[in-house]
Amino acid sequence: MSLQDYQTFAATLGLPEDMLPDMAGILLEQLPEQWRLLQHSVSSHDHVGTFQHAHSYKGSVGSLTDGPLWQLAKALEGTGRQQGEWSEIEGLLGQMGVLHQQFMAEMRQLADGTLR
Repeated sequence: MSLQDYQTFAATLGLPEDMLPDMAGILLEQLPEQWRLLQHSVSSHDHVGTFQHAHSYKGSVGSLTDGPLWQLAKALEGTGRQQGEWSEIEGLLGQMGVLHQQFMAEMRQLADGTLR
């Protein structure tokens, strides 16, 4: 996403634009552990853990976007809660992996002021 996309979403939440770098910094601290826990829950075939960790991850990402990464986390949360098939859960996590890496790169740029 572009800086303008994050600014627009933040405005809809009532978050001041000058808070974006701080929010990105918080996400850079939180998301790696949340991602690790989510991956572990999926690899362990733990529906409850998958639901809980997808919920936490979705909430964190949702502080700055409701885009594709957030939507996949929401789908994963629901599939975990409904004790869905592991092939579907693993597929959702796989789709999230690339978006997670992109989002983290954007958060680093947002935190250091280089996101355009």
